[in-house]
Amino acid sequence: MGLCPPCFPGKTAMHFLPHPRFLPAPRLALRLGAALALAAVAAAAPGQTPAPGRIAPDVVLSPGELFEKTQREAEAYRRKAEESQRKAEESQRELQRLRQQRQGEAQAREQSEQARARLAEENRRLRAELEKARQAPAAQPASQKATGQDHGQWRQLRVFEGHEHYVYSVAFSPDGQFALSGSADNTLRLWRVDTGQTLRVFKGHEYAVNSVAFSPDGQFALSGSWDNTLRLWRVDTGESLRVFKGHENAVWSVAFSPDGQLALSGSADNTLRLWRVDTGQTLRVFKGHEYAVNSVAFSPDGQFALSGSWDNTLRLWRVDTGESLRVFKGHENAVWSVAFSPDGQLALSGSHDKTLRLWRVDTGQTLRVFKGHESTVTSVAFSPDGQLALSGSHDKTLRLWRVDTGKAIRTFTGDTSADADPFKGVWSVAFSPDGRYALSGSTDKTLRLWGAPSP
Repeated sequence: MGLCPPCFPGKTAMHFLPHPRFLPAPRLALRLGAALALAAVAAAAPGQTPAPGRIAPDVVLSPGELFEKTQREAEAYRRKAEESQRKAEESQRELQRLRQQRQGEAQAREQSEQARARLAEENRRLRAELEKARQAPAAQPASQKATGQDHGQWRQLRVFEGHEHYVYSVAFSPDGQFALSGSADNTLRLWRVDTGQTLRVFKGHEYAVNSVAFSPDGQFALSGSWDNTLRLWRVDTGESLRVFKGHENAVWSVAFSPDGQLALSGSADNTLRLWRVDTGQTLRVFKGHEYAVNSVAFSPDGQFALSGSWDNTLRLWRVDTGESLRVFKGHENAVWSVAFSPDGQLALSGSHDKTLRLWRVDTGQTLRVFKGHESTVTSVAFSPDGQLALSGSHDKTLRLWRVDTGKAIRTFTGDTSADADPFKGVWSVAFSPDGRYALSGSTDKTLRLWGAPSP
């Protein structure tokens, strides 16, 4: 080693380097690079980064370090490549999932359109049947009404089967061509009276359907349920149009006002409620009963409401104010059913005390007590002319009574089940609008049609 004045004239001792010609070629580059790096570090102030253009000492790597660095960079590139591949695969899977989802949605739309088309066709068919049934001639002359003159010919004409549990409520359509029923199987059913055929099953309630009613024009149906709600239905399609919420316990009874604009309900929450049919809004809450309200009815003129309760009483109410006008006392146990006479002057009730009572509406006076049933009287109805009364009982019978005497003129067996449960039997009865027929619903899951056979 020695000085190289020609290369570094006048420089300090730090530049005393071996002359390149004295070094082997492979070592020349390494030594020269190291020397230049050291010179750069020495020229920089202590603790400072070398000035731009100078070589930092950490870039000088041994072959082993360079190899390790290369390996690390290669590993980083490999990981990035794997991550890119993973993301590409995820994107491909997501694309496939979206394609399958779109295909499924397209199939679902197609199936939905097909189902709507089938439903529309079924609705057209049923509407045609309804219209045909309405236009069908009556099976019996209109003059032969159940006024007590033809009661001796009455018998069971038809059994309607289809419900899977107790039938709690029955009603005739205003034209008498159809029947409606509510059941513990959570459904309503629409039937053809002349054939007993089920035309429609109404589904929507979550628990038993306790009460049903037709609107005055026959286009709508109303139901009350153990699920604390009322529902409004389209008769021709079975569509649930509206759910009425407000009661805090089971709805036992429902009724339409004579003009069809209002609905009345009685509930196990001890109240009656008046509703707007078109909106489902509660207009008024009637309070006064001490226990559950089992039955409600509108007067023929729509100005008054009648209710029967587990507190053993009936109450007369003003519809427009909700005022309790009169309390009818006389029954010795719960009142299960109430009805107005066609002229609105009389009221009829059935009770857990096994009797029916006839009342004067204007005074609350008991006019007559009807005795004969051996168990709870669950349902009562007036004939359209007001001369007869019909009752159903847990003793499994229906009874036909003369209103003017309180005498039972016919007894029919309306439940054929062998079970002796005291809460089983006939739950509901109704007269047809022309008085020629009666309908009953019972715990043997059937409806039964009663009347005089056609000549």
